Amino acid sequence: MSALLTPADAADRLGVSRQTLARWEKQGILERDPSSARPRFRSADVDALAERRASTPASRDVLLRAAADLLREHGVDGCTLEAVAERAGLTRAGVVHHHPTKEHLMEALARRFLDEFEQAWTAQAELAEDAPGRLSRAYVAVTLRPAVDGLGAAVLACATDVRRVRDVVGQTLRAWYARLAEEDLEDGLDGAGLRSCLAADGLWLLGLLHVPPLTTRSMWEAFPGAGR
Repeated sequence: MSALLTPADAADRLGVSRQTLARWEKQGILERDPSSARPRFRSADVDALAERRASTPASRDVLLRAAADLLREHGVDGCTLEAVAERAGLTRAGVVHHHPTKEHLMEALARRFLDEFEQAWTAQAELAEDAPGRLSRAYVAVTLRPAVDGLGAAVLACATDVRRVRDVVGQTLRAWYARLAEEDLEDGLDGAGLRSCLAADGLWLLGLLHVPPLTTRSMWEAFPGAGR
């Protein structure tokens, strides 16, 4: 016969809050043991649910989105494991199960953003005309998409403070820029493609900072001593 767990013990084993456990019970995700007079859950049922949750990325996605929202709203200091757990409807133990420290969580967030960008870049390159600078043209197109990605803003917020994020972003960008420079060399573009990508990255950064795009006229107005 399976051991029985109290709601508090079941929630702790699953790494979720009591409120989340109660919601799952209403949704039929986890049922109480009918033979018990008090609210109890079969240990085998709880363990099976925990195993299913561990094998699916759903909870990890919820955590990353919660972390991204908190970074945008409160910065790095306000994005604690406890705050992420509360926003995601989990316990702190549920967060630590996937990300043992705050730095690991921030690194996972950065990797998610970079992976999504690279997937979009690859897809755009496959659709682009097979002409010189195909990779750089695709890079610029994806970078300057109208919508500012929430994950991108979150990564920017923590990149200067979290070493693990700086490392993964730096390594990835160096690899991307080397790839673009190699394309320029093969296509005889003399670095033009890479320069356009660097300019697009600068415009993306200005967009995150809500700085309006600079026109030639506005640049001269902003820097009158620069000469013509």
